Amino acid sequence: MSASRACSERTAERRETCPAPQPKTAVDDDEIEREEHDEREEHDEHDDRLLDLPPLAHQEEEEDEESFEDLLQTLDDAEDGLDDVTANDLETGIEIVADEREDGGDEPAEEGVDVGALHEGIEDAETGSWLSDEATDDGADHDDLDDGGGAHGDDGGAEGTGEDPSDDVDEHALPALDADLEGTYEGEDLLAELPDVADDQPPVWDALPWITVEGAGAAVPCSTLAVAGGYVVAGGAGAEAGLASEAAPRAGGRTRRADRTGGDRGTVLVIDPGALTARRAGVDTSASSIALSDGALLIATRRGNLLLSDDKGKTASPLGAWGSGGAPVTLAATPGRLWVLSGKTLWSPAAGAVVVPPAAAGSGAAPKPSRRDAAAPVATGAVSLSPGPALRDGVLRMSASDGVIVALTSTPAGPQLERLRGDDEGSPASPLSGAARRAAEAEDGRLAATAGGRSVALSGAGLLCVSRDGGETFRVIEGLPAVVALAFAGDHKGAPLLALVAREGERRAQLVHVPANAAPTLVAEIGSTALGAEDPAPIGAAAIAWDSSREVVWVACWAGLIALTRQRKH
Repeated sequence: MSASRACSERTAERRETCPAPQPKTAVDDDEIEREEHDEREEHDEHDDRLLDLPPLAHQEEEEDEESFEDLLQTLDDAEDGLDDVTANDLETGIEIVADEREDGGDEPAEEGVDVGALHEGIEDAETGSWLSDEATDDGADHDDLDDGGGAHGDDGGAEGTGEDPSDDVDEHALPALDADLEGTYEGEDLLAELPDVADDQPPVWDALPWITVEGAGAAVPCSTLAVAGGYVVAGGAGAEAGLASEAAPRAGGRTRRADRTGGDRGTVLVIDPGALTARRAGVDTSASSIALSDGALLIATRRGNLLLSDDKGKTASPLGAWGSGGAPVTLAATPGRLWVLSGKTLWSPAAGAVVVPPAAAGSGAAPKPSRRDAAAPVATGAVSLSPGPALRDGVLRMSASDGVIVALTSTPAGPQLERLRGDDEGSPASPLSGAARRAAEAEDGRLAATAGGRSVALSGAGLLCVSRDGGETFRVIEGLPAVVALAFAGDHKGAPLLALVAREGERRAQLVHVPANAAPTLVAEIGSTALGAEDPAPIGAAAIAWDSSREVVWVACWAGLIALTRQRKH
């Protein structure tokens, strides 16, 4: 095929396949641009809606995985970052002139303000500085320090004036001090009269009240009591002391026949070891005080005569009148020793000699035993007593415990407690103050002791004071009726205290239990005021004593000899 023919055929094919050229329409480029602009606006609107949506969970995880170095690189790549270097271009209105002479060498001066090296101005302690022991003279004078390193005379008041402030004080312009040179206060005596705050509230009834032991004791009025070695001896003073009008022992020592035969017909009750029922002793006398010592029974009558019995009251021997002028006599006993408190004088007779009343030993005009008293039969095996010298004067009350006599004595400085073991030993004294002093000075005061005087109780003036340290400190209990008798329920330091209290105008008494570390409670009541009685008789004298062999407390009062014991828990 010739070349011209082939070319014409290819031209004809192209004509058949290519569309014919279209004529131009009125649509120009402006219309096309408008369409494209509308499409872009619609696309941007959809993009804005997508930005409002919260990111997906996996996107957050991917963002969290971005490292700290990537974040720093992002900040470095930012065109308008927050680098402080760009702050040099800000117009602050202040021209900073860099000192070219100071070059710390840490960073170029043109990059910022040169503050110098950090170690400048800090000297090594070994090279010496003003803070070191060997200060170097750098040519600078410290105005606030003198040559010796002390405060300068003119330091603006920062280190004081250097003068004694007392030089500017006028002592005559000051008020007078409360105490003189000896430390004595003008109102020192008034301090003891200030009321004390009670340590305990008035007692309430115990959850387990004590009960009366059936068949124990006797329904015979008693006022004094002694318990020792399983024996219990109680006695009464016969007629009421307030109704008696008998005279004191007659001059010359002659005693009344009533005293030789027992005085006012009182009663002495004895309970043998292991028994509970009381028997009447062979001695019918008005006993005001009783003591048991080394198997012997000693009785002081209401008029001050002493009786001695070594057979527990079946027979008795008179020991003469120890009371002078009607002074009361109180007895106490410790192993091997008898203590007699006549009035306010304390005696401790020694065993062995012929009986000589203390008054006869001191003066020829003192009472002497009568021929009948001297000829009185002495019981077989009875001990005789010699008074010896008086141990103490001014003794108000006494109580025996574990071979020790705790005596409440009166001194010019005030009452005090003393612990006595015999006439050949010194006795430590504990002065009393506050509530304990007022209780000790009261006329209705009572005293009890245990554990050799380490635990002491005082009552009087409506107060009950208990000490567990030998009288150094006291626990004060107020709100109680009048205390008529005191006793500790045991021989140890922490033994509870028992107090028999009675209200004025009532023919009854209550037993108060005071533990060492608990609040006091009422545990028993004895007697009752008869209905319709306008003026009941007073309860009179009473005594209580703890019996460790029977675990009971014996009460000797107008109602008789009564035994009380704790109620057993079921």
